[in-house]
Amino acid sequence: MEPGPPPVNWCDVAVLVGTTLLWVAIMGLAARASGLSAWSTSSWDRWDSGHYLRIAESGYAFERCDGVANRGPADWCGSSGWFPGYPYVMRVGGMFGPSHQVVGRAVSSTAMVVAFCTLWFGFLRRRPFVPAIATMAIAAAFPSSVYYGAIFPISIVVAAMLLALVCVDRQRWLLAGCCGAVAAVVYPSGVVIGVVALVPLLSSVVGDARSRVRAAALVGVPIAVGYALVLANFQRATGYWNAWFKTQSSYDFDRTFPLETVARQIGHLGDDVIPGVIGVQT
Repeated sequence: MEPGPPPVNWCDVAVLVGTTLLWVAIMGLAARASGLSAWSTSSWDRWDSGHYLRIAESGYAFERCDGVANRGPADWCGSSGWFPGYPYVMRVGGMFGPSHQVVGRAVSSTAMVVAFCTLWFGFLRRRPFVPAIATMAIAAAFPSSVYYGAIFPISIVVAAMLLALVCVDRQRWLLAGCCGAVAAVVYPSGVVIGVVALVPLLSSVVGDARSRVRAAALVGVPIAVGYALVLANFQRATGYWNAWFKTQSSYDFDRTFPLETVARQIGHLGDDVIPGVIGVQT
């Protein structure tokens, strides 16, 4: 009989608490530099947070952009450019008394801790200690890690993707698919975790061809179903299954090679202080 995983010990607790405190310290310094309070819920309500909160409070809006700055009359505006999983969780939580802001912040912060725990116990705990600790520190201090605790679904999709990868590693195929489905429901790019369905399909250690196809389906089908439910929800809420695509198209996104962004930021190093800082961070 193979020995089971060792129990959680004080070292594990210290690593996870230390990682979380490192993130808290970085956010506290950033808030102080910006003249904000890191302890105030409203400080974590910025940019797209408003869309998630409006969806939680009043549902989806989808309409032409008549009179909207930087948009043409044929463009589509509203809150349909954002996925429903996170704001619907905020809506349910708000039924029990707390504001949607408080619920969103609590959910994001909890998911961040889950992500740190998954990273440590799922991948790094049995690695050499110093590189493992360095990796946890990188996770806590990664550029834009502020979104882990903000009123955004970023920490949820990160935690769900990490859990899906851990489940694939342990050949828990259906559980991997369910975790991937969560990622697909809360954030548009979450659906790309569906690529892990190729792992059992291409791995000879899973078994014969029939076993591999079954395992791949257990991973991929829940993720596809989750994404289909998102489109069905847009149809229900707005009358257009493709409302998300219509709304996002007005932002003129385009495909680009990732290193182009890196090169562009490095090119700004000689400019004023803020682009220089961004370039160094990139």
